[in-house]
Amino acid sequence: MTFGSCERSELPPTVRHVLLTMSMYMKSDGSSAFPGGPPRSSGYDSRVTRNRRHQDKDIEKVLVEAESHGWYVKPGKGYWKLLCGCGEHKKWVALTPSGANYAKNLAKWLERKPCWDSEGES
Repeated sequence: MTFGSCERSELPPTVRHVLLTMSMYMKSDGSSAFPGGPPRSSGYDSRVTRNRRHQDKDIEKVLVEAESHGWYVKPGKGYWKLLCGCGEHKKWVALTPSGANYAKNLAKWLERKPCWDSEGES
């Protein structure tokens, strides 16, 4: 669907908005608006949006990068959970970093996972 065809359609404005929003999250081949999928045992059903941000800006950058590579970020009370799209890897991220290199170490840990590169390509 292109922007022009959506604008010219006779669909209600709300439906057009939802379709346009979902198209922003589609795979490049247009096959799915939900690339991959979280492990069913994770209890996390949607990756379209995350309504909270991590309080530490450096960790938030790592979380955004992880999402772009197909990882699921699930906020918790005292921690955040990172779930790999393949279901084999998970990482708990503290709300309060334990040191100055916490975000850097988290990023390196993610980059060492074999599914990091394969999940991020679309």
